[in-house]
Amino acid sequence: MNEKKFQKLNISPKLLLGAGPSNPNPEVLEAMTQPVVGHLDPTFLKVMDDVHEMLKIAFQTSNPMTLPLSGTGTAGMEACILNLVEPQDTVLGIENGYFGYRMIEVAKRSRATIIPLSFEWGQPMDLEVIEKTLQDNPNINIVLCVHAETSTGVLNPIKEITELAHKYDALIVADTVTSLGGVDLQIDNWNIDLSYSVTQKCLGCPPGLSPVTVSKASIEKMERRSVPPNTWYYDLLLLQKTYWGAEQRTYHHTAPITMIYGLREGLRLLVEEGIEKRIQKHTNNCNALRKGLEIMGLEMLVPEGHNISSLTTVKIPEQINDGQLRSELLKNHSIEISAGLGNLGGKVWRIGLMGENSKIENVFRFLEALGVELKAQGMNVSAKEAISQLS
Repeated sequence: MNEKKFQKLNISPKLLLGAGPSNPNPEVLEAMTQPVVGHLDPTFLKVMDDVHEMLKIAFQTSNPMTLPLSGTGTAGMEACILNLVEPQDTVLGIENGYFGYRMIEVAKRSRATIIPLSFEWGQPMDLEVIEKTLQDNPNINIVLCVHAETSTGVLNPIKEITELAHKYDALIVADTVTSLGGVDLQIDNWNIDLSYSVTQKCLGCPPGLSPVTVSKASIEKMERRSVPPNTWYYDLLLLQKTYWGAEQRTYHHTAPITMIYGLREGLRLLVEEGIEKRIQKHTNNCNALRKGLEIMGLEMLVPEGHNISSLTTVKIPEQINDGQLRSELLKNHSIEISAGLGNLGGKVWRIGLMGENSKIENVFRFLEALGVELKAQGMNVSAKEAISQLS
């Protein structure tokens, strides 16, 4: 039998302008080449302490339970929901996109009573409807909501929704996957109870960790559970007690050492830049992208003022072949953008300017490449004019 020979891995670089992952900062990748040590090594415990402190700055919180879970964003979603929700709870799941819908699907695994509340994808939520639902269902004690809906590009009014949840004696779980580090997010000032995010978007790191932050009220509810949550690996109280928050840390699971090195560096760069400056940069580059696309004759899905500054959704012109254009962008220009999800499939492109990729030169590079491929499909556009007006 002839043994197959495998070549050394060699991946060509791409500019990742989709919904995630984004390109990590080079200093993050360099940090991930540091020597691997044990997960209880004193050197690594100091790295963990740094990550804990800087994550609190990123989330703008003083929550002692603020840590990165081993796993991507869906791990954070499951952990937050399954730790908080019990079978006797009544949960309001608000959705206007794919990831709000996914939160509801995860919550169903808790065997709680789920009340779904749906809004049109691509449009902001109606606060009056949310309040009416809370009024009509006084048993609701947990609310699930996405802050920045990655599938549509809509920025939901999480501060006001949190206020409504608390007005009716409910805790709130917020998906901040596409907002942490790139969009204004104030966990303490807005009194958000439980939140999860990712590393591969606005924090400028590779995928693999899910930062979470948990309020005192959420911890107290978890401590009152009649039975443990239906997860051991992601039991937040256990993780905090044994590993992330313990004075004398003990083995819980083997932490992804190099991923946490990378997160530490990504957070260091964020803190060095300043969270307000980082958020403003994302806003400025998003506005430039939207303006450039509109000059080229394209239409945005989300009305201005309700859009995410780290992710833009643009409607696909009728005469353009979606799959072909995205394929040609990748093949001819080494640029990746994302297709629409769910009922927006084939109708929109999702263009991310996140973390390291939120740069005006990436806006120009993308507009130029898009112009070439739109022209190749017969659309009369001028990327040069758009770039000229933005310069």
